[in-house]
Amino acid sequence: MKENPTGQMQESLLYVAVLHRQSAMLFPLLVPQLWNQFHGDMKAAKQNTKTSPRHHLRIT
Repeated sequence: MKENPTGQMQESLLYVAVLHRQSAMLFPLLVPQLWNQFHGDMKAAKQNTKTSPRHHLRIT
């Protein structure tokens, strides 16, 4: 039996749609975590520059 290419394509599109729907559901949950992590890192970096500027200059 020959595989139907359009059938395969529809299957993969369906798979992508399901993945997209799942990620769309997870997206609002993930974004605040990532944002907080990023913001925390930025705050920490700013504090580090205030406390030890020489150390910061050595990194850059």
